[in-house]
Amino acid sequence: MDKRLTSLIIVILGLGLITSAILQFRNMPTMDYWNTMTTSVHDNNNVHLLKEQLPCEWNDEEEKLWDHPPTDSQSKKSVFEVADENAYQIFAGKSVLVIGGSTSRSLAGDFMHAVLPPELRHNISLAWNKSAVQGYELFPSIGKKEKSFHRIYKESVMLPLMEAGWNFTHLLEDTSGCGDCESSYTNLDYVAELHGGHTKSASGITYEFSWKPEIFAPKADTDGFYHRYCLPNRRYDIVYIGRGLHDAAFRKEEFNTRNMLDARFLKLGGLLECFPETTLVIFRTPYLSGKKREEKILLNVRESMIDLARNGTFGLNRTLLIDGHLLTTSTGHPVTFDGHHYDSRVSKSVWKLIFFASSRFFAGVNKLEGSNVFKNNIGLYWQDCGITAW
Repeated sequence: MDKRLTSLIIVILGLGLITSAILQFRNMPTMDYWNTMTTSVHDNNNVHLLKEQLPCEWNDEEEKLWDHPPTDSQSKKSVFEVADENAYQIFAGKSVLVIGGSTSRSLAGDFMHAVLPPELRHNISLAWNKSAVQGYELFPSIGKKEKSFHRIYKESVMLPLMEAGWNFTHLLEDTSGCGDCESSYTNLDYVAELHGGHTKSASGITYEFSWKPEIFAPKADTDGFYHRYCLPNRRYDIVYIGRGLHDAAFRKEEFNTRNMLDARFLKLGGLLECFPETTLVIFRTPYLSGKKREEKILLNVRESMIDLARNGTFGLNRTLLIDGHLLTTSTGHPVTFDGHHYDSRVSKSVWKLIFFASSRFFAGVNKLEGSNVFKNNIGLYWQDCGITAW
């Protein structure tokens, strides 16, 4: 495949006047970078499309790279790189909830590393390099049946994070795990807090993980959303949902038809309404599987997620869709080491895109929260490694 046609699609259907916020934000490229045109999206003929096509490819040494992305006019750095370097400022005082299976669970270490100040990041990198470990290994799959939390994580990855200020609490609640999933572990949920968490300090960050690997589990999801995630004393700035692989791996093919997949995603989408509109909801399509039977189903999962996101199923004004499948099929992509999981090059790339999107979303929330304009549906969309607002 020509690398200029290699695609990474991310859909952010979000936030009222975020287009204006993006163009006014000091780190954004000038209008010379953008090709302005008009299009009709969701039967809205007044949506303006801003589009820049950017070639991209993988580099064997690093995460996903963009060859010639728009740059900050002052630093001459990629707008993705600028957001990545400032992640510790972007996420100060913020709370993140990650819901999913093992491919979502493996995101934690690289996030906790990335949102630290530069000096602490450097120290952790040195420690990890010395131990020949990466962030994705923080919670390896071998700990799924362990009851003791200290036996679930990999110490050589965890200890440098704890020395940098992260504290972990094992969550053994009625809403932990997924009792009606094929993979029903109830011991994998936890919350991690930096500087006491987002409620204790202006620089505090909270990161919570909940094991819910299937697209929709009637009891586990209903209980999880209404008796945990959406309680008044809990607030999340970002909710990340990574699902679909377990449906392909554990359910028979007749239960994974396109109609059945759509039905399960629609039920999940209905639960998202309990979050305020100021919460950025992120979905990721499953990564490329090394198993042919699963891959056939995962392509249907991907199509279902993209179509439903475009139709507003997950909330037009605050939803981001990361196409993990295209991310892991791009030119030069990393190879899964066990048929399902990837090393930190993939997780760091996912977070780099989330950091960029979040910086724009949070800026728009601060500017527009409480206004009627906030209800309008203008957002961002990445295609062919480009940035588009619609």
